[in-house]
Amino acid sequence: MKTLIEKKDYFPPIISILIVISSIIIYPMESVFIVSLLGILVTIKFSTGIGAILAFLCNIFLLRGFEVITNSSPNILHVVSFYLFPFFVLFLFSIIKKKQVKVYLHPFNLSIVLFFLMMLFSTVAFSTSKNYGFEKLLYYTFTLIGCFVLNLVVNERKDVKKLFYAIHIFGVILLSLCFVSLFSPRMHIGKFYFGRFSTLGINPIWVARYLSYSIISNLFLLYTYRNKVLSIVYLSFVSIAQFIFMLATGSRAPLLGFIVSIMIIIVYKTRFNIKKLLIIAMVFILIVGFVISISEADFLERFSGSQSSKKSSLSRVVAQYQAYELFRQNVIFGGGFGSFDKYFLKYPHNLFTEITSEMGLLGLLALIIMITITVKNIKRINLRNLDNLLLIGLLAASFVNTNLSGHVGNNVFFWLILYLVNHTANLSKSDSITHLKSDKVLYENINDN
Repeated sequence: MKTLIEKKDYFPPIISILIVISSIIIYPMESVFIVSLLGILVTIKFSTGIGAILAFLCNIFLLRGFEVITNSSPNILHVVSFYLFPFFVLFLFSIIKKKQVKVYLHPFNLSIVLFFLMMLFSTVAFSTSKNYGFEKLLYYTFTLIGCFVLNLVVNERKDVKKLFYAIHIFGVILLSLCFVSLFSPRMHIGKFYFGRFSTLGINPIWVARYLSYSIISNLFLLYTYRNKVLSIVYLSFVSIAQFIFMLATGSRAPLLGFIVSIMIIIVYKTRFNIKKLLIIAMVFILIVGFVISISEADFLERFSGSQSSKKSSLSRVVAQYQAYELFRQNVIFGGGFGSFDKYFLKYPHNLFTEITSEMGLLGLLALIIMITITVKNIKRINLRNLDNLLLIGLLAASFVNTNLSGHVGNNVFFWLILYLVNHTANLSKSDSITHLKSDKVLYENINDN
């Protein structure tokens, strides 16, 4: 890992900032080519895996802006242009370096594909809005592509560090866009979106989510560079700036998910030390007090209990009742994947109620099975290792977000982390399933002797 995080420490962030700022000269969404170039640069300089993950994360975000600007839903052309680039990076450099590309099979990645097939069956057989159902299926296809990117990139447990480094670089790109959108006339679709900060015209909640994920990933680098003053100053500045912009979005779910994640990480690391927990509580109260004290400003009106805030919360409560009504139509198979489209919100902003209402008890059972598998695999992971604990922190933050906003298709990051947790737990010391089985047989033979 020394080659990943110690060679020219500041190369990726500086390149990211310069490329993002220079890309403003062009129409903002053409920055997809800039992002592709950035992925190649990071790939060449550091790691194929980092470049591929970075490109995929950037494409998730850029697609949101693409939809806003074109006022259209994604189609298969977008899959090719936005999402197959990471695969191109992986296979191109695997051929150049003549390295074998490994594909791993374990229960969870089989279950996620089965879940996709269940969605397809539900859309075809029961959906009253097949077009919207297939649109969400296309989003979930993005998720599967991302999962297989991680499948190819993470060959050993230590490769999880590539994810944190890629998210950090992505976070710097996003932070650069946030700063530039405050001053550039070309970013008029950014700045404030109904009193909430955004950039590239993307819904503020997505900006807040990825800023929060980046802050969590910064903790990995802070720990790695804890003996380097300049690195600590740089990472602290980036994290504080990202947190301020996250507050400026006025998005409550990402803030809650971030707090839950940090609490899980700190509580687990402190081993329930009462004094430390009291300090954490005081810091939490100060953060809440800070938010409340500035919540009367326009860009944070969402936190002030304003009329628009109450309307947003009430609409989500109504959506849960509508989900129950849809579920009653067909308890076993649900109302059909995508059928929630007939209601005002189009989806109930909750993973469990969405699956239950549209796919019935069978869909809920499949989801519970995947979560159960995940819980069992988390027990196999050494959470005393900071990398693993931060991975669980990312899962916790994304899980909160998934159950407060978005639908099963566009919550791509949650599925990626859920997949990676299970994938990491199933990697053997020799990083091969074949070897894992051989090791088991050898172990049994030794015991017999």
